[in-house]
Amino acid sequence: MANKREYETIESAAPFRFEKEGDSIEGKYIGQRTVRIDDRDVLVYDILQDGETTPTGVFSSAVLARKMSAAVVGKYVKITYQGDQNLGRGKRLKLFDVGKEK
Repeated sequence: MANKREYETIESAAPFRFEKEGDSIEGKYIGQRTVRIDDRDVLVYDILQDGETTPTGVFSSAVLARKMSAAVVGKYVKITYQGDQNLGRGKRLKLFDVGKEK
C-alpha cells in the first residue's frame, strides 16, 4: 500500500510594476532567474518583502542589471524607479536607484 503524501502549493513570484517616479520595492533579495517571454530571455529578480510569504518578481533592465550585480543574495535591497531617459528615435532608458544592506 502506497503512503499518502501531502503537498504544499509552491507559489510563483508576483510581478512588481514600477509605474511612476519614486515607486520602490524593498525586501530580502532571494535570487534571480530567467524567464522566456516572446522568444527572448528576461532576467527577473525575486524580492521577499517583510511580512510576505511569496516573493515579488522585478523584471530587469540594462541599468537595473548593472546595479543589481552588486546585490548579495540573502541581504536586503531597495529598488527605486527614477523615471525614464529619452534616448531618441523612440527609445527610452528606465533609470533606477538600488540600495543594498550594509
